Amino acid sequence: MVKNIEVLIDLLSPSDAAQVGRLIYSHFGNTYPDEVFYDSDKLIQLIKKGYITSFVVKTTDGRIVGHMALKKPDDQNIYYAACSVVHKNYRQQ
Repeated sequence: MVKNIEVLIDLLSPSDAAQVGRLIYSHFGNTYPDEVFYDSDKLIQLIKKGYITSFVVKTTDGRIVGHMALKKPDDQNIYYAACSVVHKNYRQQ
């Protein structure tokens, strides 16, 4: 476990999207039911269209160690929490 580190919470940038997929895979393997979070190009497209808002937790050196998304179904005006994960080495901080 990593202790006493500084982290930043930010919106996901396109350049960090691939790290999210790796983080999701490291925690869930290939079992997470919403496959868009494994595909950085699709994820960025849905963010640009306003269907997903992704928040990340980054270390000061740029490593993504946490993720949480708000997702909006096509036919609704409400968002729900989706795909929340924290890297196992950074839990209990």
